[in-house]
Amino acid sequence: MKGHNNMREIILHCFQWKISDITKILDKVKECGYTSIQVTPVQPCKKGDEWWTYYQPLSFKIGNRSGTKEDLTELCYKANKIGIKIIVDVVLRHLAGDESGKLIPSQSVDQNLRDNPKFWTNAKNTVDYGNRNAIVNGAFGLPMLNYNDAELQNIYINFLKELKNCGVGGFRIDMGKHFALESEGSYFWTRVFGEFGDMFNYAECIETSEELLNKYTPFINVLTDSEATNQSKMVIYVMSHDTEESWGFTKSMDDNVITLKWDLLLKNYKESNVLFYIRAYSDLWKMENIKNINLAG
Repeated sequence: MKGHNNMREIILHCFQWKISDITKILDKVKECGYTSIQVTPVQPCKKGDEWWTYYQPLSFKIGNRSGTKEDLTELCYKANKIGIKIIVDVVLRHLAGDESGKLIPSQSVDQNLRDNPKFWTNAKNTVDYGNRNAIVNGAFGLPMLNYNDAELQNIYINFLKELKNCGVGGFRIDMGKHFALESEGSYFWTRVFGEFGDMFNYAECIETSEELLNKYTPFINVLTDSEATNQSKMVIYVMSHDTEESWGFTKSMDDNVITLKWDLLLKNYKESNVLFYIRAYSDLWKMENIKNINLAG
């Protein structure tokens, strides 16, 4: 299902929620004018309660502390019945790092992945975000996968097919800007995501120039804090798990400011898809003023 009058998606980001708890709020999500729900990565991951452990997956299977494959299937079935799309955050660029901090995979990573040397780049760590070659080929604190390997791409595709078969309607691709484009010698986007064109997929491309965003948008929508020329291909937000948890930029932003910014976002970017991040223990997402903004949008 698409969004309101201008066919946009209004996405509710239930970050770190249990899948079974999301199932319980579906009717309220629909009532409040959201068209989609983004869930936290569902891949088996490092143990711990910290949010970042979800982004250190151990394999390309379904099921972690947020819920089982059966939980996800039930959520999708019930959401799809009322016209809500479920979007899963997928982590494909890297797997969990070794507990020693070395740039090698954790011993907990699926052995078939861990022990295949073709799947790993052995790239050195870099923090040079101004270097495009480093962004698509370097490592950023974790052991990076060789996403151009055809066998690994088949594993990606099978994982995405399994999610689609559960009823999932879209994917958020973590570290999207770290996957090279065809113009840079990679066929990752067309080979892996080409057959999922009937779904709503978007690549995380935060802190990315308009010029580079415009190179991604022919292949995929972009989650961005900047602007692409084709605004209908953007997924934009007031706050995200990065601004709240990683960087803390929005920690001091109160609900009145969030509401005002959300209203302006939907009014000023009528073609763009928008994402509403739920803070821990916050009910702002279902307040009447937010509901009215969504329904007007």
